[in-house]
Amino acid sequence: MGGLIVSTILLRIMYKERSKDLLSGLVLAYAVLLFAKVFIGNQGSIIEGLYGFKFNGLYVFFYFGASYILTSFKETKSIYFYTSILLLVTALYGLNQILFGFSGFEQKWIDSIQFTTLRIEGIIRPFSTYLSPAGMADGMTLLFIFGIYWIFSRGQYMLFFGALLILASIPPLLIATVRTNWLAVIAGTFFYVFFLRLKNFRLKVFIILCLSIGIIGYSAKGGSEGKRPGSMVALVPHKSSSKNLTEVMITNRTSALANPLQEYSVQKRVDTWATIIATSFVFPLGKGQGTTGYAHSYFFQVLGEIGYPGLILFISLLSVAYFRGFKILSLSKDEGIKEMTRLILTIMFTLTILNLTGTHLHTPPGDIFFWFSLGVITRFYRKTLDEISVPVPIQEPVLV
Repeated sequence: MGGLIVSTILLRIMYKERSKDLLSGLVLAYAVLLFAKVFIGNQGSIIEGLYGFKFNGLYVFFYFGASYILTSFKETKSIYFYTSILLLVTALYGLNQILFGFSGFEQKWIDSIQFTTLRIEGIIRPFSTYLSPAGMADGMTLLFIFGIYWIFSRGQYMLFFGALLILASIPPLLIATVRTNWLAVIAGTFFYVFFLRLKNFRLKVFIILCLSIGIIGYSAKGGSEGKRPGSMVALVPHKSSSKNLTEVMITNRTSALANPLQEYSVQKRVDTWATIIATSFVFPLGKGQGTTGYAHSYFFQVLGEIGYPGLILFISLLSVAYFRGFKILSLSKDEGIKEMTRLILTIMFTLTILNLTGTHLHTPPGDIFFWFSLGVITRFYRKTLDEISVPVPIQEPVLV
């Protein structure tokens, strides 16, 4: 109820601007469609639909908060700074779970839950303070990216702070996360450090094509071997364990890099996606919120629940956001805004990769950072357009 009240307030703020901004209009239409599919054409129960909207829909309104409530670059940078500290704290607490096991109340919580992603082959994955191990994986991926940003921001002590964030994120990334997050971190680092600083457009297109072909080809190679992928989860000790941490973190984890795209059964994912595609011909407008279960891809979940209109809306708003981000990099004269835009584009790019084989926009922290960052992009874009539209005063010649 509190989320709906906040959403209503933000919609009121948005009301006068709805016709002036394309991306805001797309996001608003997407949020309305998410809510409508709770009641209209829902093949499941309304209770399940509301439960699905709580995760898929309410966080969308972080976009409007970032776009229309924040007013300055300094405010935005402060928010990212404090959230970086919070992510660092969760990383340290995750390390505590890895080294010393779970506390008594955490063990009681573990014994009471049912979702399958907590354990793989009976081994418990660390989750720190997040809702699930998958949430921790996303948090550590974002922490690594923030570390890179603070190093490049060149502020006082920021080099040390950024390096600290990166170092703190690595052990949880190696031990507690799945291989898709490794791939996202590697691709995101390349995207931020190298790709976004290129000036040659043709070279950018060539690199993107090579990366796409490489990922697809490697995925096909990994899925055709017919072997069961090894477990990606390190043993988390319960107060005592005979497992050597160095062996777990280095030997076992790095040996899994042979097939980084095989985090679960490839065949299971393909079967799930094929089922959603087949169902979409019967229900082109989607079966309603909360009807697909775990789709192993945010894009396929959108298709299954709110149909082709929802998928088109999401891809459209994502495309507009990327376009605006690149426009800011080419037009803005503010180096601070340009550097933060690189951070935001990298967050979007990383989460896009993760959403190909997972649903990372329906639980924190991925959904919050994604929609908030899209709102910041919109605000920076308006500011950049205002800067370049200001006429340069023409000085009259002085008559001697």
